[in-house]
Amino acid sequence: PGGTHPELVEDAKGNKFVKKKGTDPGHVKEEFVADLAYKAAGFNVPAGKLYEEDGKTVKLTAFLEGAVTLREAVASMSADEEKNLFKEISKGFVMDALMGNWDVVGQTMDNIMVKDGKVYRIDNGGSLRYRAMGKMKIGVQWGKVVNELKTLRDPYKNPQTSQIFKSITDEEINKQIKDI
Repeated sequence: PGGTHPELVEDAKGNKFVKKKGTDPGHVKEEFVADLAYKAAGFNVPAGKLYEEDGKTVKLTAFLEGAVTLREAVASMSADEEKNLFKEISKGFVMDALMGNWDVVGQTMDNIMVKDGKVYRIDNGGSLRYRAMGKMKIGVQWGKVVNELKTLRDPYKNPQTSQIFKSITDEEINKQIKDI
């Protein structure tokens, strides 16, 4: 389950959180920065904070009680409902590309949660300079050119994201660029 080793924890009041330590403090920090960037751009991300514990960087985010993974949501939907959900997720396509979030959907469609009709990007560890499992992106994998505008729609490079983003139009992409 991810390079940041998520763990479900509970405080004394019974509130649940997802705690991530990871093996690289830079990875945990950049995931937190990605969360803040998504939130600043108007996308749903669980509330969280970053702190130090026993010399390790820790990211703590609110657990979305009652939410289901994208995979679970799609399994119980009609084709039209699925199309509408994918359209909702696609509203963040340019932000996903800009963040270099290769793992926005997750291998098993588990990095996006759905709750009360809202879409949440819950695991942004594949954003910015890091890959999902914590290794650094190298060379042209991260830099000045946003290759993800193509690769996130390429079924050979990313079958999970391509099935969601395949129908986004250039017009929609240009509008999202202006909005960001």
